[in-house]
Amino acid sequence: MDASKLIASFALSVLILHSVAAQPADEADLPKSGKDEILEEIVVIGERSTYSLRQMIIRAEDRIYDLFNTLNDDKYYDIYCYMEAPINSHIKRRACRPRFVDLATADEARSFMDGTPGVDIHARIAQDNAILRRKIAVIMKENPEFLDAVIKYAELKSEVRKEINHRFGKDE
Repeated sequence: MDASKLIASFALSVLILHSVAAQPADEADLPKSGKDEILEEIVVIGERSTYSLRQMIIRAEDRIYDLFNTLNDDKYYDIYCYMEAPINSHIKRRACRPRFVDLATADEARSFMDGTPGVDIHARIAQDNAILRRKIAVIMKENPEFLDAVIKYAELKSEVRKEINHRFGKDE
């Protein structure tokens, strides 16, 4: 037998022995403990990714906005979220804002295009924002489910911020 056949034969023997040794043993071959128990499953939970942490926050925000929009009696103050690219960027980001902001911005753009004087958009939004805050406060007082969703969101946001700061070495 030449050297290459001998090496190939030896390598094949090692592979066969290794595969036989790696096979799981039968239950009969396992050592018996006092209770004859066999561990069937081990679950290991690793760190959540930054992406999954952000998704948890988005789900919590969506829950708050959905509840608010359902409980709110005036759709002018409903809050919606969009994926949009800011000016001078192609990277879309999540933006959540009340409907009145979009309507005020559209009215301002229409006035600009028509060449007519528009209402002070900042004053209009500030006034509507004050009303929105009162509406949110009333709904939080009257609806424990909404209050609970807001509290859970705040706690989650705090936990995620701490986790991200810990991962990236930022002190609080």
